[in-house]
Amino acid sequence: MNMLWLGGKIGGMTRGASNPSADMPPAGGLSSLDLAAIPNPDRPRKLGDARGLFLLVNPDGSRYWRVKYSFAGRPKLLSLGVYPGVDLAEARKLAAGIRAQAAAGIDPSQARKDAKAKARARALESATAARAAAGFLLSAAGELTVELPSRAFTLNSGETRELRIFLAATAAVGASCNGN
Repeated sequence: MNMLWLGGKIGGMTRGASNPSADMPPAGGLSSLDLAAIPNPDRPRKLGDARGLFLLVNPDGSRYWRVKYSFAGRPKLLSLGVYPGVDLAEARKLAAGIRAQAAAGIDPSQARKDAKAKARARALESATAARAAAGFLLSAAGELTVELPSRAFTLNSGETRELRIFLAATAAVGASCNGN
């Protein structure tokens, strides 16, 4: 029979204080059936699985996978995702990967931060490259066509003339501000 562990309670019955494993999950950890039947508690609760993996269940119904691990002798905590978007099997795989990183001497938290920083840098690089890829074409009639990666537009000769006047005026203001 599957039993639900809620911080010292199993199946709605409180364990006795004399039981040394009162704060341990049932043998075998959580099951998918346990997760589907979790009621919303009156305060945040941790449902432990095994080896530092637990599901944080909040009164508002939100459920977050977390894993506790140690790195360089210090306890650390890392989030793995939101249940049910990340199911039990996937959370266990992610937790095993985090434990493997820590065992290999890599701080999983720092590795995650580094990966996010690299992703931001790549996104900025591609956005800069997209801006650099903009094309300008001035026709003999004085029409200016601007081609951007997402769209293109054309200014007629009067609008092009107004743009030139505006750019000349802003260049003059920028030159006087910079002391040129």
